[in-house]
Amino acid sequence: MAAIRGLFYGAAIATRHLNDPAFVAALLQECGMIVSEWEAQWAALEPVRGKPDYTALDRLVEFAASNGLLFRGHSGIWYKRVPDWFGAINDRAEAERLMLEHVQAKFSRYRGRVQSWDVLNEAVDLRSGRPDGLRREVLLDKFGPGYIDLLFHAARAADPQALLCYNDYGVEYDTPWHAGRREAILALLRGCRSRGVPVDVFGIQAHLRIGARFNADIWARWLDEVAGLGIKLMITEIDVTDAAAPGDIAERDRQVAAEYERFLAPTLKNPALIGMLAWGLSDRYSWIVRGTEPYHKRPDGLPPRPLPLDADLKRKPAWQAMADAVIAVPKR
Repeated sequence: MAAIRGLFYGAAIATRHLNDPAFVAALLQECGMIVSEWEAQWAALEPVRGKPDYTALDRLVEFAASNGLLFRGHSGIWYKRVPDWFGAINDRAEAERLMLEHVQAKFSRYRGRVQSWDVLNEAVDLRSGRPDGLRREVLLDKFGPGYIDLLFHAARAADPQALLCYNDYGVEYDTPWHAGRREAILALLRGCRSRGVPVDVFGIQAHLRIGARFNADIWARWLDEVAGLGIKLMITEIDVTDAAAPGDIAERDRQVAAEYERFLAPTLKNPALIGMLAWGLSDRYSWIVRGTEPYHKRPDGLPPRPLPLDADLKRKPAWQAMADAVIAVPKR
């Protein structure tokens, strides 16, 4: 359905999900793309220095290729998944060499087989107190802000064909915190463009929540500003936390679907938007259902229902809301 409109649609999966035949069948029916949940993270690939293991990531890339699916890599570098041994390196030149060698090895290994890479994930954190809003973490501590340029140039050299994405969260809603993050991320993207850093795409994580304040006009204007830089847009991790919705399944599913609808309607209208991926296809494997964050947990203890398919792989109102939003946009 998305392909008819010139968009792609997909979902995050992990290698363990491939052992579930019913899930795989649903995935192949619903999706034209997959993105790795954790298998491309540096800490997962090289927990021991000098001993990288690409087995799990190879399996996902090969599964995508054998089934005619596009593949996204998540991620090149994410501060939460930098190996512990890297943080212990005090020599800046050595640390830079190892970081760039990792990017070069990973990106070139799959050259021509990856549609897009999240080269850098979640580099902005307003709590840092820095004027540029950059997150105080291991890479910033070692290299300063210049590490962003290094990463993207290394990624382009290693895979000239892949779309290179900066991916982040917390930009959708109408709160001062979200507004501050929008400002900081826009400044980061403007700076990259002015310096010739090859950022092709901004990835909107879109971890939505029932009850959050949303202003479609403010959101649409901000997307126009990003697109005005010559940067494409991609929804990379969409799901809905339903902790604030009632326990009744029918009403809860209705509210979750409405949240998808109100966000997707203005977002998909932007002609720079090229596609969307859910962070998981089915409630069977959602990180929200696992309760990874405290705000995921429902006060009544009931399992959340955040994704287009339920735990039995049946389509929910959320699926229909997503489909209707896609159908409503002109063909790209």
